Amino acid sequence: MYNTIQVSNFFDKPLELIEYSKTLKFYRSNKTKDDQKWPGVRTKSIHSLNPKLFSFVINKVLSYYYDMKELEGADILARVYFHKSDKKTSSGFNKINSIHTDEKNTLAGLIYLNKGNDINTGTTLYDKDNNETAIFSNCFNTMICYDAQKNHGPTSLDCERLTIPFFIERITKR
Repeated sequence: MYNTIQVSNFFDKPLELIEYSKTLKFYRSNKTKDDQKWPGVRTKSIHSLNPKLFSFVINKVLSYYYDMKELEGADILARVYFHKSDKKTSSGFNKINSIHTDEKNTLAGLIYLNKGNDINTGTTLYDKDNNETAIFSNCFNTMICYDAQKNHGPTSLDCERLTIPFFIERITKR
């Protein structure tokens, strides 16, 4: 079980990432597949689009949980995306029906990339009975990370939201 963390100023140059995201193709989810029931649109995992950025995100996230020397040579299965959502691309969003876990993963989280966005469009964590346990504001360049088996969901999608969600499915140390 992983502790929930929040880290401000995750990237040194977040505005460059926003500009980079504008060059990428975004896709709607295929809601018939269990692992593709997200509101909004997202890119393909950036491991193939930008391996350097992918490695930076995953390594920095893991550095908050591990001494990175422990992970040398480890087999890590992870995904990182750019994700956009707003009222239009998230039609049908309902705070109650959006509560979920990231079943096949051990660790999950996201980095908020909206400058001046509504702080109420963050992420809420819930207990097993779906009672709110933590609410994270959508603060520019802030990363939140939590155990992927915790119930969670977007607090609101009333405003446009650009994030970098990440999912770490497996960490196998050698």
